[in-house]
Amino acid sequence: MKFIKAIIFAAIAWFPIFVTIYTITGRSNDPSLVVASIISVIIFFIVINKDSGGSGATLASAAIGKVKDIKDEIELNLEEKSADFYAQAEEEYDNGEIDKGLWSQALIKAKGDENLRKVEYMKLRVKQLKKKV
Repeated sequence: MKFIKAIIFAAIAWFPIFVTIYTITGRSNDPSLVVASIISVIIFFIVINKDSGGSGATLASAAIGKVKDIKDEIELNLEEKSADFYAQAEEEYDNGEIDKGLWSQALIKAKGDENLRKVEYMKLRVKQLKKKV
């Protein structure tokens, strides 16, 4: 498996160089191709001689871990932003700054229950604040 992996890495390094040189010069016996071939052989042996610790798997695992970390950070930022919106909505409510239209919608969503009306109002207000951003 290491041998196949080494061949693939060497080919990946060599092929674009070969295509570029062949396209530019139009000759297949260009000395630059020899240099590209030597580079690919060096890459081949580097990959073959790497320790068998599964460096490719380690790299993939690290990349996946980093993506998960970024996802968690984004979710945390969104939760913090939502918390700010809820705090703003509650502060507005406490100061008597109530949107009459949303207040009426909240009563309907709360099915006439005055105890739930504030909760529904805050949900609607937060949704409205999010749209403005």
